[in-house]
Amino acid sequence: MKSNFLRSVLFVFIFINTQNTLFSEEINIGFFQESINNGNNQSKAVLSTLTDCLFFLQNDTLRIVNLSNFEVLKSIKLRIPEQVHINDYVMLISADRLFFVNDHGGEVYQLSSDSLVRKDNSYSHKMQIASNTFIFNGTIYRYGGYGFWSARNIITFFDITSRNWEILQPVGSAEIPVGNYDGFLFQTDSVWYFFGGKYIDPRFPLEPKKYNQIWEFNIKKLKWTKLGDYTPSSFVISKTVKYRNRALIVAKDKFLLLDIVANNVSVYENSFIDDNLKHIFFHKGYFYLIESKSSDKEYVLSKIDENDFLGKLVDEKPFYKNESNNLLKWVLISSIFLLIVIFVYHFKFRNKGRIRVESKSLALGDVTIDISEEMCIVLKILLKNDEVSTGTLLDSIKKENLHPTQNLRILHNLICELNLKLMLLTKSDLDIISVIKSDTDKRIKVYKIDKTYFDF
Repeated sequence: MKSNFLRSVLFVFIFINTQNTLFSEEINIGFFQESINNGNNQSKAVLSTLTDCLFFLQNDTLRIVNLSNFEVLKSIKLRIPEQVHINDYVMLISADRLFFVNDHGGEVYQLSSDSLVRKDNSYSHKMQIASNTFIFNGTIYRYGGYGFWSARNIITFFDITSRNWEILQPVGSAEIPVGNYDGFLFQTDSVWYFFGGKYIDPRFPLEPKKYNQIWEFNIKKLKWTKLGDYTPSSFVISKTVKYRNRALIVAKDKFLLLDIVANNVSVYENSFIDDNLKHIFFHKGYFYLIESKSSDKEYVLSKIDENDFLGKLVDEKPFYKNESNNLLKWVLISSIFLLIVIFVYHFKFRNKGRIRVESKSLALGDVTIDISEEMCIVLKILLKNDEVSTGTLLDSIKKENLHPTQNLRILHNLICELNLKLMLLTKSDLDIISVIKSDTDKRIKVYKIDKTYFDF
């Protein structure tokens, strides 16, 4: 660790009991607590933000350290019941109460003086192994967990009154996460964020798979929401700690500052923390580190100002692929595709079933019928107007050398012949050109054409 950091150091000498067996590693970032594998031993540490004290347990010895002056307030030899394998328990703190929860599921003990007192009426059911076990507003919760070749996706809580575990029922969730375990948790005042870990594909129950989804659970609304997917292989998490409103991830050779709400991860250089780090906490502007020294026979508690902790910023990027952004992209792509379809339909297919008035001909699909120049003129006038008077049509086709009655007869015959051609072309029994009373003057008869048959 860099020598220029101003650090207060407390040496806690703890000898290894090689007879103890370890079970698993858990990191609960929400309440500054973790259980860490350490060779053939397992140390546990929690930080009380209420009393500014660090509780450090190795084997059966609990040391309480005052972080204000780095003094060991107490060193307690715990009276652990014979049936309790302390390495199988997660150590939690609520206010000034210290709890031990069986990681296999069920049993809850509370520290009273130097003894562990049983608080539950349950048993070690081994169905929530490696679950997220944490305290929120004074209540112990568990999410997920493994057991009997399957994983859980439920949230349970310990009811101190009934001394039993109860289930927290989601409300109004369109979907819920698949069962998973050994993941990570980040808490705010009203939302829990779960990500990472493993899940079990029921088709291959002996082959756990990496879980790459991130979910939020709104504790006030009791509602699940999937935020998106991330790439677990992008970094290997060593330790995780809550740092103000973000999660600080200690990975090999780098720190990752994760802002889940803003969907951003900032990558910093890490040149001084190595594999000897066992526990890390953040409290009142300082990082507190517990490292193993001298082949794990000695532990060092270090204090580093937050301004001296992070190295050089080397990268920034989104943490996960946002579901709402993906939906927006999908809607945008679908809309563009739909517009293209409409465009193609309008210019290629829309008019395929309509009559096209061409020069001296009518065309419908592949069928064409010849018409006279006068018919073409009359059609264009009718299509251009909602209704056309007899006089207007006569003016367009009349011959000056003929009597008006002859011109009127020619117009009548032209309309009849044009209607016949249109009926043959459309295979319709109705006249497409009709004579009706004018909308403006019922005494006057006008010509009207059904424009729905035409492309114009």
